[in-house]
Amino acid sequence: MTLLVATPELIRKKLNDRMNRLVLAIAVFGGCVSAFLCWKVLGLIPHVPDELSYLYQGRILAAGHLWVQAPEVPEAFIVQWDHILRDGGRWRALYPPGWPILLMIGWLVKMPFLINPILLFLSVIGVYRLASQLFDEKTGLFAVIAFVASPFVLLMSAGFMSHTAALCLSVWCTFFLSRGQGRDFLKAGALGAFAFLIRPFTACALLAPAFLWFSWKTSNRKTAAVQIAVGVVPLLLVFLLYNQLLFGSPIRTGYSYDPDASFRGSLIGLLRQHIPWYFRVLCSSLWGWPWPDLLIFVPLIVPHKGWRTDLLLIFCFLTLLIAYSLFYYADIVYSGPRYVYEAVGFLAILAARSILLVGKKLAPLLLLLFLYPFVGTLPSQMAYHRAAYHGQSHDLIDLVNAKGIGNDALVLISGNPHVFRTFFLENSLIPAESRRVFARDIPGLREKLIKAYPRREVWSMKIELTMLPGRNSYEDRALIRDVKWERLL
Repeated sequence: MTLLVATPELIRKKLNDRMNRLVLAIAVFGGCVSAFLCWKVLGLIPHVPDELSYLYQGRILAAGHLWVQAPEVPEAFIVQWDHILRDGGRWRALYPPGWPILLMIGWLVKMPFLINPILLFLSVIGVYRLASQLFDEKTGLFAVIAFVASPFVLLMSAGFMSHTAALCLSVWCTFFLSRGQGRDFLKAGALGAFAFLIRPFTACALLAPAFLWFSWKTSNRKTAAVQIAVGVVPLLLVFLLYNQLLFGSPIRTGYSYDPDASFRGSLIGLLRQHIPWYFRVLCSSLWGWPWPDLLIFVPLIVPHKGWRTDLLLIFCFLTLLIAYSLFYYADIVYSGPRYVYEAVGFLAILAARSILLVGKKLAPLLLLLFLYPFVGTLPSQMAYHRAAYHGQSHDLIDLVNAKGIGNDALVLISGNPHVFRTFFLENSLIPAESRRVFARDIPGLREKLIKAYPRREVWSMKIELTMLPGRNSYEDRALIRDVKWERLL
């Protein structure tokens, strides 16, 4: 008969296995919730103009091209603020290549809507690994609970914005920086460079403190610097080559074509305006409690063990916030201030630290706070975003199908200027190759469109929206007020 002795090592291993399974379950839960929100709330379509541009470029890359030629009657396929660059007869997105490359994978498997939920899954694992590396496994568990309980996280990961990808890569980059073993600095350099390919300004502002801190802290700074450079350079070359091919110069990005992507105004004035705005909005956006969300971080003020590491995470958050406070524009997308979204992983770790500092006996009780967003905040946010968010709704596509319009049809869209974005990606990359073609109904161009895109049926669809006020200065949701149909052929 064999006597099994429960050694401390065996107990620790079993606890770690249980912890890993629990974290994996939380990660799967977060990914599934965001995928569900994409399906049921957002209708699997882009809502924000940036999303349409990203998806369009990802689709172009999936087709094996860097750009596509302008379609016939190009004016009928142009929508204001769609961030698609059109010059020299070439159409392509003006954004950096990182996020379109990831969306390309989604297009290749015909499920681009799953890329962000998968990245959320990986982000949860990354937050746990980072928090466990910096502190301990219990902090890691509390951090992922706080992270997945944020409606801001779940909704942003349900859409097609690039922020979830940048957050995921930034968290994993910081994890490898903090571990600093073997080739970890090389991995960190590559991940940080990929984050740069997705959102250059964000990656620099968020990750610079972490790179400086952990590179200085390591015992072999020269080796760390070499590894980081080896990780960064190949992706930096991709970035420069992409710029050369699409925008005519390795140091010219697509942002240079966008007059809105510029810093302007008084920097001091912008700081005074935006820093309070970001803190005020975060107080209601992270979890949406009945009291200011940022109060959870108050325990960090008291002197405590590990305060230097807390300060690093705080500093990463603040550098990102201050950097975007210098930008003239700020808005709320998918329930929160999108320009500081990439720091939410760090904020979740800091929230876990705060809870555990209050006391180990009280900590499990405080975790119940993170149930509130699922019953109090998320349902109202789901209703908010279901109301033709940014003027886009899959209901409009369903109306076309319900009307019985044939597949061999030209559908001319008019009415509210926002609505054509809903139909833009329903066309093939080359609209003439689509059986059912959607185009803007521009006065004086009907005959030209009918000639360029001959189809068995020609319909006019006039869509009127009632724009509704929200949390932004602009109206970011709508009700479908009226749809008028006319068969022209």
